[in-house]
Amino acid sequence: MIKIIDELLNKKQVDRLLSSIDYSALTTAKGVKNLSKYEFLRKDKFDNNLNETCKRVLPKLLYDNFLQIHILKLPKGGLLDKQSLSHMHNLTPPVASFVSIPLNDDQQFIVDGVTHKFKSGDCIVFDPEHPHEIKPVKKEEIYIVIMIDKVIAKSFADEY
Repeated sequence: MIKIIDELLNKKQVDRLLSSIDYSALTTAKGVKNLSKYEFLRKDKFDNNLNETCKRVLPKLLYDNFLQIHILKLPKGGLLDKQSLSHMHNLTPPVASFVSIPLNDDQQFIVDGVTHKFKSGDCIVFDPEHPHEIKPVKKEEIYIVIMIDKVIAKSFADEY
């Protein structure tokens, strides 16, 4: 499943999320093949402010049923090397889907070799068996990525 949802979050909701992130708490990652360049923050490391903001601005179905939530920040020149189910079998339950929400305008995300261009607050819902990547970025990009059960993800995608 791959589903694009325009304007899942409005500008005010995106701004609240961006202002709630404690950027000093982010951890540097190199990706599955040690090729990626990004920083992330897992939900279990969110401070109270970010937790409360996520609870208020994310759709209830997503927040109430998440398996994991990450903030993903790519600095200028950062990238996410190509991820596929074979790379992620130890990281992602086979019953999970991803909901990825760009928090900046003009972000590009590639799924199954197709480049999707997003405005802040747009959303893509996809299963991890679809290879996905982010090519080196020209400016900082921030995503909130929600891992959710595939059945719930399909229901969420159908609702929108």
